[in-house]
Amino acid sequence: MKTKTCCSPYCKDKQKPISEFTKDKTRNDGLCPYCKECKSINQKEYNLKYPWKRVFNNINARSELGHWYGGYELYCQNFNLVIGY
Repeated sequence: MKTKTCCSPYCKDKQKPISEFTKDKTRNDGLCPYCKECKSINQKEYNLKYPWKRVFNNINARSELGHWYGGYELYCQNFNLVIGY
């Protein structure tokens, strides 16, 4: 069984099978440097630290895909939901 080392300092078991890593085309070995568990934890922490960035990304994705539903008013509603106003 092939293994890989997780780069996260919080990872309990550093050596894991390659099935525990997501794909990443930009890497030489084709796998993400963090295991799925650590990647999920890092993403949750990032979303809690920067909640407004999720709103911006969602609005940009909708506008690029042609699913824009109300411009600035939708932005304000989503931003207030995420921030909690």
